[in-house]
Amino acid sequence: MNKNYICVLDFETGSPNCKTCPVLSLAAIVLHPRTLEPIRNNGEIEEFYSLIKPPKGDFSKIEQGALNVNKLTMEEIENAPEEEQVWAMFVNFVKKFNKGSSQWDFPIAAGYNIANFDLPIIERLCNRYKTINKDRQNLFHPRDFFDVMNEFIWWFESNPDIKSYSLDNMRTYLGMPKDKDALIGEVMDTHNAKRDTRDTAAILKKMIMLKRNLQENYNIKFKDAFYAK
Repeated sequence: MNKNYICVLDFETGSPNCKTCPVLSLAAIVLHPRTLEPIRNNGEIEEFYSLIKPPKGDFSKIEQGALNVNKLTMEEIENAPEEEQVWAMFVNFVKKFNKGSSQWDFPIAAGYNIANFDLPIIERLCNRYKTINKDRQNLFHPRDFFDVMNEFIWWFESNPDIKSYSLDNMRTYLGMPKDKDALIGEVMDTHNAKRDTRDTAAILKKMIMLKRNLQENYNIKFKDAFYAK
């Protein structure tokens, strides 16, 4: 049984290459491991969001097409906090949810296509700002993560209605609101890190609850499933 907090996160970047892209914004929201509700502090949801001014050498890598998708401007990026400052604030935010001093007690990272995009960026930034242990990230659980896109592939691999596993396509397929996030209901555009994080958290919650319901109420058992009588 999972007892670690779940940190759903999303980066918006200045290019599609996770190995070299400038990071333009970062958002995160934390879910309780058992209730799957967003963590609150004095009634307010614990949430992280910031625009980011990339290091000087990364500015030339920002592509106009990426800005168009993210609905950001160069002026907004120029006036944003420096990457190092934002990263320090994000690290402090995540560390509040460590269950203990071992990395095995750290929050489990979650996101949409996180395995192929966001986690490599996490590794890059952890190495750049020395948030590492034995040359690996030292911010999240060292093994576990939740990738919602991979979950969709597991569930829909034989469904002919799914033409694309992009978050936009799956939002439409699931009937999620177009003009507001599905977790809190605040009006905001898609391809905003905060909006995408909230929508991903809402999907993840439903999928985990579905699996729990199937196991608890439909007598689905894996124990001894290959036992030869």
